[in-house]
Amino acid sequence: MNIKRVLIIDDSPTERFFLTDLLRKQGYDVLTAENGELGVAVAKAEKPDLILMDVVMPGLNGFQATRQLSRNPETQAIPVFMCTTKGQETDRVWGLRQGAIDYLVKPVHEAELVARLNTGRRILTLEQSLRSAIDENRWLSITDSLTGAFNRRYLMEQLPRELDRCARYGRAMTLITCDIDHFKRVNDTHGHSTGDEVLAAFAERIRKMVMDILFYAKERELQLESVDIRAFADDLARAVGPYLEAKGVELCCAFEERMGTFEVDATMLRSALVNLLENAADACAVEGPSKSHRVDFHVEANAETVGILIADNGIGMTPDQLKSLFTLFFSTKGSKGTGLGLFITDKIVRQHGGTITVDSAPGRGARFGIIIPRRRTGRGA
Repeated sequence: MNIKRVLIIDDSPTERFFLTDLLRKQGYDVLTAENGELGVAVAKAEKPDLILMDVVMPGLNGFQATRQLSRNPETQAIPVFMCTTKGQETDRVWGLRQGAIDYLVKPVHEAELVARLNTGRRILTLEQSLRSAIDENRWLSITDSLTGAFNRRYLMEQLPRELDRCARYGRAMTLITCDIDHFKRVNDTHGHSTGDEVLAAFAERIRKMVMDILFYAKERELQLESVDIRAFADDLARAVGPYLEAKGVELCCAFEERMGTFEVDATMLRSALVNLLENAADACAVEGPSKSHRVDFHVEANAETVGILIADNGIGMTPDQLKSLFTLFFSTKGSKGTGLGLFITDKIVRQHGGTITVDSAPGRGARFGIIIPRRRTGRGA
């Protein structure tokens, strides 16, 4: 296969610029996407010959995006190279299990990347078959076959290494153990197949939570850029439209025609607003199809600020829920939520020097108002 078009999916503008410049000098046509959700959409629409995928990204991380691509008949033939700073063996194995062809650890060396790309799909496929046979045996020995979570053998192998590393650098280590109360009752009442589904969902939820924490635990300065406000709003509406449609919720947009630009970290702000819009759809979907549900998404601007309204006619929130809304690990979805989304959203808005307010009551839906300054004189904290 002659590889001509490469899609780079990476939340870092610096990495996207570096890889784009490197590949274009080698004669490749390059497409870029700033997060997993957009990357999957671009892959479906543009059908690139190969994808370079970062792992730690807001929203849909690289592992999840690769899994979606590899399981979708439209995109499963597109080879994916994971390209990330996460270099542990278990990360590499997990990436390959999601459908990646190869796994490169940053910083990427130009000669190595170009050589691998030039091998073409046929050689990459042969390499994958060989690695898969080796990695599969290793993976089966250290993971639970039902959930994909690491098993006791992996814990006993890895724990001494982590303890040694903490002692070497004088750092503390935290080990969290989780238990599902009354799980026998689930099996006895609903059957073992349902119990298996509960265990798999529980493991996936913990995995997603850990990935979110890893992303936002990093000290990240805002990557400010001048962004067209109307184009930003239109792109966001297109991105969340399928999610709301699947929930049976109407998206009603009202954007001013000419709003100019604002200076923001587009990737991070987009992640925050996607979270609010999807939460609004979830709040509507809880009530089922018994009434018509809608989410309003309005954007307007004046000389100094940009105002964003996200409102729904869903179940609403109680006064107690409102008090804890932006608290870490608090979720209005109860056991179905991670308690990270709104905490992270509030943090991103404040980093931009903005404010976020909410008005809600049970049965009356919720209204989130966000004010973002057009220009920032310094980096967010």
